[in-house]
Amino acid sequence: MRAVATSRRTGDGLGRSLALLQAFRVEQTDPDRFYRLLAEDSADLVSSFAPLRGRNVLDVGAGPVQFAEAFQGRGANYVAVDHDEAALTRCTLPRTSAVVASGDRLPFRDACADVAFSSNVFEHVRRPERLGDELVRVTRPGGVTYVLAMPRAYVRPFQAGDIPAAGVLLAARHRTHRLSCPLLSLRYEHESAAAAEVAAAFAVPGASGAVAVQGGTIAGFLLGAPKTSPVWGSNVWVDAAGHAVAEPELVRDMYGLAAARWVQESRRAQYVLVPASDANLLSAWYRLGFGQQQAHAVRPLPDGTSAAPPTVVVRRAERSDLPALAGLEVALPRQQSLAPTFSASPVPSYEECLAGWEQDFDDPAYTTFVAELDGVVIGSSIGCSLELSGGHPPLTRPDHAGFLAFAAVVPHARGLGAGRALGEAVIAWTAQAGYHCVATDWRVTNLLSSRTWPRLGFAESFLRLHRLVGY
Repeated sequence: MRAVATSRRTGDGLGRSLALLQAFRVEQTDPDRFYRLLAEDSADLVSSFAPLRGRNVLDVGAGPVQFAEAFQGRGANYVAVDHDEAALTRCTLPRTSAVVASGDRLPFRDACADVAFSSNVFEHVRRPERLGDELVRVTRPGGVTYVLAMPRAYVRPFQAGDIPAAGVLLAARHRTHRLSCPLLSLRYEHESAAAAEVAAAFAVPGASGAVAVQGGTIAGFLLGAPKTSPVWGSNVWVDAAGHAVAEPELVRDMYGLAAARWVQESRRAQYVLVPASDANLLSAWYRLGFGQQQAHAVRPLPDGTSAAPPTVVVRRAERSDLPALAGLEVALPRQQSLAPTFSASPVPSYEECLAGWEQDFDDPAYTTFVAELDGVVIGSSIGCSLELSGGHPPLTRPDHAGFLAFAAVVPHARGLGAGRALGEAVIAWTAQAGYHCVATDWRVTNLLSSRTWPRLGFAESFLRLHRLVGY
């Protein structure tokens, strides 16, 4: 058996390449011309290694009908194999044998084929090595296993003209995401709404990125842009609307191009928001050196009310609580700065926080609760509309969602259930205020919030990943 991985034709290599390239340009407008030339070329290539007349040829992942015509026209006993029965009806002739089967589990005995042929299939399957093993298994000793494959994709910079195709990909990703997270907004399943978010991402000053092209079609896009806050360092952000792919591995190809520019611009602190339920997409980002930093989460409204622990009293905050509220606003970032979170966010002074509370306490957009133990305020929480959160871009936001924006408990009172009671108070308030669900977020390395909020029914919707290039 000869396994052929490269093609050769004597004397006309350049002319053949030019002819195929010219035909490829009309694949969409004149597919018969393109596929007839490709099929004739493929059959000629195979026949240069083995005669076809009277030979058994398995075409695994059968192409358009022109392939059946080309192989049968040379006298082969042609068998079309594809996992899609409908596709087989479009690629066979009256005397063509057709078999519905998956390429990684071919229903044929060993060594039954003189030629096992596969064209432009390997780049589309999850486990190409299994397809290769099957092709070799069914090829007889002395026969030919012939594979034609395109590169996985070629990658180029993102352009404004790519926005509509990117919108299609993003809408498809969001549609799949909502199967596991139905509280997310339905609107971004529509390609026009998704494309508008891609356009907004591309319009951010400094935005740049890449697209992956397969078979003349955009199969993935990646867009990042810097944020001006000094907290993030010299950065680039790929927000929720900044990426979508037909297959997860393409992320790595596109990042290879896009990140070269980002690092050249000294944007070494890099962030990306990824659907939490897409394990394969997360794996692709992890294999680029990214790790989890922040979780975004949502939950439905409660069915009933929850009671605070008997030793803890939760109530609405009053102006007399301002000193305690200012102290708690210092306590949370201070806690975040410690192990194992090590947040780089600055810890504000008590005086700054007190001045802010005195100015904003009466703002009706925010509702503040405090928890008391023996008449002393030991914790606080804040609820508001999710629309007020700058850290939740549109695709991450359910419609009409409330937001658990803040919760903190003084160190000596932790473990008494005050944090849970404060979270439940905000959840109950969202229902009373007419919201449809509740959202929140937390640092995954914050041991307190990363354990408490999931126990309150919050399920991760997006994960913010982070990479610091060069370390």
